[in-house]
Amino acid sequence: MIVLSATWPTLLDRLAQIAQRGRGLRHDNDGLLESLGLINDAGLTDVGTRLYMARFVLMDSDQEAATIAELLKGLPEVNGFCEALWAIGEIQVDGAVNLIRRLTPADPIEAKRLLELMSRGRLITYNRKNPKMRVLYNPRALVGGAEETQGEKLRSHLLAPETRFGNLLSLREMLRAARSWIRWYELHMPGKVMEVLYREIESGNVADIRILSGPANVTNDLKADFALFRVEMKKKRGIEVEWRVLSKPEAQKHHDRFFLSEGLSRNLPPLNSILMGTTGEILPSNLTVAAFDLLWNDGTKLEEFVVSSS
Repeated sequence: MIVLSATWPTLLDRLAQIAQRGRGLRHDNDGLLESLGLINDAGLTDVGTRLYMARFVLMDSDQEAATIAELLKGLPEVNGFCEALWAIGEIQVDGAVNLIRRLTPADPIEAKRLLELMSRGRLITYNRKNPKMRVLYNPRALVGGAEETQGEKLRSHLLAPETRFGNLLSLREMLRAARSWIRWYELHMPGKVMEVLYREIESGNVADIRILSGPANVTNDLKADFALFRVEMKKKRGIEVEWRVLSKPEAQKHHDRFFLSEGLSRNLPPLNSILMGTTGEILPSNLTVAAFDLLWNDGTKLEEFVVSSS
């Protein structure tokens, strides 16, 4: 997650220094410039070069704003912020700061720096003298299928009781963005996971799905439903589906819930919470397939799992 530990003018000064003199000795702000995608080991990236040209050579404010907007639209926390607020109208700056701090580990000063940068990219209207601001950029603007799928990989979603349809849409967009494979873990995975996968995963987009859970919601009825679901997904859509169950002691060590697919890694609330419309977040995760596989290897196939009689 991006936290602006330095002001934007300071970062621009360092960008210009690298453009004119090369990387040289590592600077304190180089890590932040790398996180923003403006520099790499070789020097300026393509977007870094375009920003330097717009700011320091052409002195074109419109092109500079467009370049800043481009790099910001690639940040999930910016997309999550704008998605939550774009349709609301004016809001208090203090409230916007609080939302940024929900999405990132930023302090109030760092949160206001991000507001200033979004304003430079013309994604929001904001200035320090006005107690209110407004979001101008809608990350959910209607686009084509391929662009929508790519856009979902850059998003965060905030869930709330008053936006139940939006919560469901967030789940659907995440599922529709899945490609090649799916890895989904939830300690208390409900049987409804089969319903949402059946509705949203299309033939040709995904080849195999692995569901991993604890034993809490596993019943003989769930096992019977899964047997039918698995056969139909394979026969009708060509998708292999497996479900494994961790032992209770092992499952209780892993309370995070996560969804992985090609180019997509998310922490998410319990599935039932999303479906019922409670508060939560779908946020980018650093979890890898390798980490999932370690848990997967400890699981028992659902069809072989013995349901407790207690």
